[in-house]
Amino acid sequence: MGGFNGRLVLSALLCGLWYVMAAGGLLLLFWDSWAVVCRQAILRGRYHAARKNHVDKSRLQSHLHMVLQASMKHPCSAQMFCLWTAAIFFSVLVASLRTFGGLTAVSIGGMAASMPYCLLRLRLELQRKKGSMEGEKVTSELLRQYRISGDNICEALERAIPQLRDCRVCQKQLFRLLLVLRNTGSAAEMKQASDIFAYSIGTNWSYMLSSSIRLSAEKGVSIALGLEDILVQMRQAQASMEERKRMNSESARITVFLVPLLYGATIWLSLYYLELPFSRFLANQIGTPEGLFLLLASIFLFALNLAVLEVVGNQKLDF
Repeated sequence: MGGFNGRLVLSALLCGLWYVMAAGGLLLLFWDSWAVVCRQAILRGRYHAARKNHVDKSRLQSHLHMVLQASMKHPCSAQMFCLWTAAIFFSVLVASLRTFGGLTAVSIGGMAASMPYCLLRLRLELQRKKGSMEGEKVTSELLRQYRISGDNICEALERAIPQLRDCRVCQKQLFRLLLVLRNTGSAAEMKQASDIFAYSIGTNWSYMLSSSIRLSAEKGVSIALGLEDILVQMRQAQASMEERKRMNSESARITVFLVPLLYGATIWLSLYYLELPFSRFLANQIGTPEGLFLLLASIFLFALNLAVLEVVGNQKLDF
């Protein structure tokens, strides 16, 4: 190996120093232009990041987002829910193609894929019905604590939430709303949190209450008169709710108990009058494409009927 070449190293250092001085001179010469370019690049990066965070969602994604946020304790994203639904559809479709035809297999896959959403929707409607009954107590307690706390809505929520032990739905949703109000100053995030609270209850009083809370937290205005008006209307709606409940209870019981009873009666008639062995009945019901399709269709329609009864028959406490 050759000896240490001092001249070569010195030449390299001088050449590098010359390039650094040239770059520094160009930077000083065009400093204003470089500063403008850097500021534009930073602003462009912030704009793209904000656009990714606030990208406009389709109606389907927005609807799924609200349903998942309102009905699940640990909600997933709308995209993940759609992926799971598609996986269920294709799994059931592939399994059904071995027994049924193409159109029948697609129908069975569609029914299986729609079950997660139907169950979520059923859970949401049950939650809404239960939460709507809590409106009078929630509004009354919030109004009382709001006056005690000197028109401070966050302090009023902190005082009211522990007192709402019997109002499990509203207590949970108000706690989520309070976390957002305490931890953010963004008007958009406050609006989104208040919208989720109102959607989880799904009543006029919940939309009015969430709007009042957001208005007080965002602008600091007094909402005592608004809470009093909600409370008065809730007490008036309570009387009409009792009469409506008596009218709808009998039809719901008939549907829930009559359908399984009729299905059991058809099985008994087939075994007793047609003298059909039970093993033959099971083979026809499960072992043939027609019998299995009718069984799955009956289960799906029965579940759909229960969901419709919860949505239509059992009205929420509202005004």
